[in-house]
Amino acid sequence: MPGLKILVSYHKPSTLLKNNIFVPIHLGRCLENKVSKDETDDKFEHEWLLSNMIGDDTGDNISDKNRELCELTSIYWAWKNLDKLDNPDYIGFMHYRRHLCFNLKCEEKIDHAGLLYSDIIDKEYISKYGLTENIINSVIKEKDIIVGEKVDVTKFGNKTTYDHYRNALPGILHIEDYDSVIDIIERLYPQYSYSIKEYNASQYAYFANIFIMKKELFKEYATWLFSIISEAEKVVDISNYNIQEIRVLAFISEWLFGIWYTHWLKNKNTKSLELKRTFIRNTSYDIYHDEIFPAFEKNNIPIILSCDKNYVNYLGVAITSILSHSNEVDNYDILVLHADIPIHQQKDILSISNNSKHSIRFIKIDNLLSNDIRKKFFITAHFSQATYYRFFIPELFKHYDKVIYIDCDLVLNADISKLYNIQLSSQHLVAAVKDVELQRLMKKEDENGYWQNYLFDTLKIRNIKNYFNAGVLVFNVKQMIEENSIEVFFKTLDRVVNPVLVDQDILNIVCENRVKFLDLKWNVLYQMPIWDQNWKNVLPCSLLNEYIESRKDPYIIHYAGEIKPWNDPSNELALFFWQHARKTIFYERIIYDNLKKFTESKFVADSLVNHKLDKEKKEADNHNLMIIIKDVFYYNRTKAKYAYYKILSKVYWGKKRKRYKEKRKKLKEEISRIRRIIKNLR
Repeated sequence: MPGLKILVSYHKPSTLLKNNIFVPIHLGRCLENKVSKDETDDKFEHEWLLSNMIGDDTGDNISDKNRELCELTSIYWAWKNLDKLDNPDYIGFMHYRRHLCFNLKCEEKIDHAGLLYSDIIDKEYISKYGLTENIINSVIKEKDIIVGEKVDVTKFGNKTTYDHYRNALPGILHIEDYDSVIDIIERLYPQYSYSIKEYNASQYAYFANIFIMKKELFKEYATWLFSIISEAEKVVDISNYNIQEIRVLAFISEWLFGIWYTHWLKNKNTKSLELKRTFIRNTSYDIYHDEIFPAFEKNNIPIILSCDKNYVNYLGVAITSILSHSNEVDNYDILVLHADIPIHQQKDILSISNNSKHSIRFIKIDNLLSNDIRKKFFITAHFSQATYYRFFIPELFKHYDKVIYIDCDLVLNADISKLYNIQLSSQHLVAAVKDVELQRLMKKEDENGYWQNYLFDTLKIRNIKNYFNAGVLVFNVKQMIEENSIEVFFKTLDRVVNPVLVDQDILNIVCENRVKFLDLKWNVLYQMPIWDQNWKNVLPCSLLNEYIESRKDPYIIHYAGEIKPWNDPSNELALFFWQHARKTIFYERIIYDNLKKFTESKFVADSLVNHKLDKEKKEADNHNLMIIIKDVFYYNRTKAKYAYYKILSKVYWGKKRKRYKEKRKKLKEEISRIRRIIKNLR
């Protein structure tokens, strides 16, 4: 098959469509740091585009006109630089989110805009729409030109393509500009006069500048097109146009293609084909598609975290703590699983380190989370869906023998490579730390035996003293893949349905008797003294001494539970968090976010200034005011306690349940009272 190259236009980081046929091209590459219709092109995005594709700024080019001419800069570049593409016999053009469907048997119906919609570009998409080299080559064979199917503009409420230009984008497209360009065609190419009238009066249009042509035909078209554009730039005044309006000639070029194609079809020996067009809703470049490989060939220490957009500040502190304790020999391969972290927040995380021995990658796993799967995820208390991402670790990281997983609400106080170097046998699915807090709960809060019954009867865990906390884990990926653990995870979730401690319960069921237990120092649960001042007299002796020692010299401090160090810095071990937070750009943001939560106290304080108090009442009012300020300041803690007792009131029975319901009721009343205070003061 003669050579074929299809340039796929990109102006921002997006899912790459790249093989021997598809050639990604960065449009407007020479315009770094200049404002576009989308956003300011910053250094991070520019470097990503530089490393993943060619640019339109080499050889004879008009890259500097991309803000006005959009995808035309790639058409011009190809016209003038075919040698850089090895002089293919066919040349084509598509966009990062709009493609031709080469599956001639596709029966899927297009919408009114002539498009087939897909969520993402993945293997299924490539196969479904025939975007493979063999299929594309077979479709184009012996054709002169392939274009996107014509679009019926009457479905947009317009009678003709001319009307459609006039009405499509009010305030952005001006019909007098189009008329000026038509005059230019009439002057330069009078033989096109009838084709112009025919196309402008037609109800069918050819949009998007998506096509494939034989090389010689493409040269003819490009010569015709840019001779018109060159003249149009002289007569269409864009000096007072905004960032959308200045794209006028790019818009008009779509109508020019329709006129040219209409004229070309009058040739008797033409061989053309019209294909359906596709549109991709989510083009995020970081979405998980195929396979993830280690970032480094040697001494690779893989560390997995899962996060959502609301927890990015704390993710930043956790990663900073990891890299602060890194050594000079190992390479640290950090991967963040997420579904909704926007690029600007990702860039903040990536700015943490520019050390060549540190790699940070974001893996968007939206496509693994179907609606059916999401419905399975039981969420309660402070947990989010991100906690269930751990289920996908074996599948995602199949090219690793083992990986470390850590939560975001923790900090490192030791080199995490030491944890990775712990040996796992085929008997071990994970390495983990026993959950000392659950052991305390079973001793202190379990008069009716709820937790023991839940673990034993519902979860069917036989040795409940070996229940582990899933905030720090070493996954034996190789062994889990052999045993198809991900399928077992979801089958177990189907059985349990509503696990109280979410995915941690499921992991404990599946991995029971297959755990290598670690020193408690690798996952020091800091919350125990917060909830129970008498914890030393409650915790089983078999764990007490080790837990006390772990708090003296923690390797990882895990801020589990609702009360975090950013809620109350006075708690023991909170110091470690703030030591690392101060090193980051997230420090002020964390303080600001929590000040917003405590803004209510400012309203109370301001009320003192604004209220005119009688002298004899002032002292008493000040005392009452201080009580109110204290109540408001601890508003979040009150809410956390309410959530805690809400769970307990649902899982216990008998007298204990009654007592927890009473506590829950009182806390709810307290929350309502504080809210009324805040409302009145506002």
